[in-house]
Amino acid sequence: MSKNHLAIFVSMLLFLSACTQPMPPTVSEPPAPTITPMETTVSPLPTETASPEVLSGGTSPLPPSFPPTPENSLEVQVFQSGPFLFDFRIYRDPVFQQNPPMVWMYSDLTGIGSYVSWIYHGPEFQGPVVERWGLCPDVQPIIENPVLKDGDFGVREGGFALPSKQPGDRVWFVYELETPQGTFGGCFGFTLRQGDQGLEPADITIRPLNPEGQNCGCSE
Repeated sequence: MSKNHLAIFVSMLLFLSACTQPMPPTVSEPPAPTITPMETTVSPLPTETASPEVLSGGTSPLPPSFPPTPENSLEVQVFQSGPFLFDFRIYRDPVFQQNPPMVWMYSDLTGIGSYVSWIYHGPEFQGPVVERWGLCPDVQPIIENPVLKDGDFGVREGGFALPSKQPGDRVWFVYELETPQGTFGGCFGFTLRQGDQGLEPADITIRPLNPEGQNCGCSE
């Protein structure tokens, strides 16, 4: 047998051997599990509610990830407004002045600033959730959030800008969260008096917005 015939013969044997090999068993993949989507329901607030409960002042039950609450507070109120727990404080800190190193530290009340924190508990819902802050009645949006989830929180600190205010004037600052469920938040109110370093707050009041979400104190 010539070499060519021998090569052809070997190739045919290999081909026939491959054709007679048993096919591997077919493994059926299990069907993909069916995922049932969770239903998220945003319950509307009742149209008739009692005034939000004002809790005793002090340290609010906030997550460990919160920055430390300020010291040297002149007035503190922790209260529930709708699905939000708020912590409102007026406190002393020398960083607040009329020539500060950072814009947020500007204050016409020398050494006096504000602190607001909030935490949300409830089902996730789509926004917008608009945060507003300002001297009544000029309450301006400062930030907007597209969605809110259980456990979300926020903190705002800053001074008090008081254009054209005089000793004896009663002023109100409002912090509010405007949501699809309603508007929630609270107010700082105080009377201006002349102190050793300029204007100072006296007769300080901190209270939540009323159930209708109106700016408490703006009409006073």
